[in-house]
Amino acid sequence: VKLDTAQGQAGLSLAMAVQGKEGEGAVQADIAVDKVQWEKWNFNDTNGSVTVDVNALELGSLEALLSLGGLELDLHGIADAQLNGEIRQGRVEGVKGNLNSHNVDVTGPAFSGDRVASTQVNARIEATRQDELIQVSSLSLDCDWLKTDVQGSLPAGPGLASLSKLSGPDMAVK
Repeated sequence: VKLDTAQGQAGLSLAMAVQGKEGEGAVQADIAVDKVQWEKWNFNDTNGSVTVDVNALELGSLEALLSLGGLELDLHGIADAQLNGEIRQGRVEGVKGNLNSHNVDVTGPAFSGDRVASTQVNARIEATRQDELIQVSSLSLDCDWLKTDVQGSLPAGPGLASLSKLSGPDMAVK
C-alpha cells in the first residue's frame, strides 16, 4: 500500500503466487488512485487505473473460489491474462485485456455430463462504460471450435442483475 498525502496519490499492489499441480502461477494486481483529498475521501470521487497480470495460472486453482459463489466446476488448463482499466468517479470505465490459455477442459453439474474443451482459447476485449451502457468496441474469441468477433452494448448496473435485461421481450439483437 502506498499513500502519498502530499501529492494526493495512493496505490495498492497485490502479488500472489498460486501453487498448482503442475507448478506455480502468479497474479499481480495494481491500483493507482490520483488526486485524493484525504479529509473528505470517498470512492465515488476516485480516479485512477487498475492493472492485472496473470501468468501460468492453473484453472483448477479457481475451483474453490468459484464454489464459494455456488458454481461447482471441474477446471483444467493454464491461463495467462493481462487487463488494464481506467477508474473514473469510482467505477471501472474503460477496459482492455487479453487471455491466452491452453489445454482447457471444463465440466461440472451445470453441464449435465457434457464438457467444453479446447487445446487453446485466446480472447481480447476492449470496452468502455458510457452512461448506463457498456460499449464493447471489440471482443474476439478464438479456440479450436469457434472464432468470432463481437461488438455491441450491454446494460450496466449494480452487479450482474442488469444482465437480466438481455432476456426481456424488448431485447434487440443486431
